[in-house]
Amino acid sequence: SGSSLYKTYDYFSAYKMEVKSFTPRAVGQIATANGNAVVTVGYDQIDADYSTAGGYTDISQDQRDFYGQVIYPITKAVTLNAGIRHATVDDKNHALSNSDDDSLNIGELGLNYQIDSAWRVFARYADGYRFANADENNAVLPGVDFLRAQTSQSEELGAAWADDSASVKYSLFHMVVDDEIMYDPLAGQYGANINLPESERQGLLFDGDVTLSDQIALHGNYTYTDAELSSGSFKGKDVPYVAKNSANMGIIFTFVQHLHVSVDANYVGSRYLVGDNANAKPKVDPVTLFNVNLLWDVADFELGLRVKNITGEQYADYEGTSWSGVYLYPQPKQT
Repeated sequence: SGSSLYKTYDYFSAYKMEVKSFTPRAVGQIATANGNAVVTVGYDQIDADYSTAGGYTDISQDQRDFYGQVIYPITKAVTLNAGIRHATVDDKNHALSNSDDDSLNIGELGLNYQIDSAWRVFARYADGYRFANADENNAVLPGVDFLRAQTSQSEELGAAWADDSASVKYSLFHMVVDDEIMYDPLAGQYGANINLPESERQGLLFDGDVTLSDQIALHGNYTYTDAELSSGSFKGKDVPYVAKNSANMGIIFTFVQHLHVSVDANYVGSRYLVGDNANAKPKVDPVTLFNVNLLWDVADFELGLRVKNITGEQYADYEGTSWSGVYLYPQPKQT
């Protein structure tokens, strides 16, 4: 990647992270005049503890979510999708005797119209959120005890077609993200996790599958994203580390019954370094990774194997500008 343009340094840290989760969910059907309505209710409980060597950091987080969703057939051709979630979080920094709690209510609403046996159109509005993880609240700017929750509002409009051997979906999307949580290597003296100013993303998605024979099938998708900061000192600049172009293409072989072998290529286009809100530095080079997947299924049993980056491409899943060069997390050649 483009990190070869900069001087880099190794950095090591020792920490302990424990996460416990409990996520029960119940799904049922209710008969209506136009078909069955599907109702889902659930509860998510996530407890996390983060500490560093020497006992200088000791942060705990308790998150509780209650949610419900209904997929309701208004007519034989029109289906309503509605959902709501109530989320709470309780953060404690035991080393500094600080605590914070927050709660959010989010929802989604969608409509799907089945025009005929092949074509359908759909529209969807959805809220989104993310609480900062326990380890993210460890590295914040002076004067900041805990990061604010990241929130978003998105709209999607699209059309899809499908038959027995192929399917394709096109959609347009628009999203507003506020208080996005990101690590900024230029924040403070040593870098810090921060809440970004409000930003907007809009673009298009394409997704398609085709079965060529009983032995060979193809899959591909493409996303174009125009992401801009919509507030703050860098209003109008591209959001760092968001690629305008990304794509995936794969081929699936089934020459032996119950054994599926797939090879896929994942492409991420050029993008500005994390922290380069002014879009002043050279972009990170595009990267393409080739992966191999094996899936063996018999009756109710499945066994899978995935080898990522079979060509040994040198890349990082995070690259940010820093006072001394580039801050990055290099990835192994194969995993």
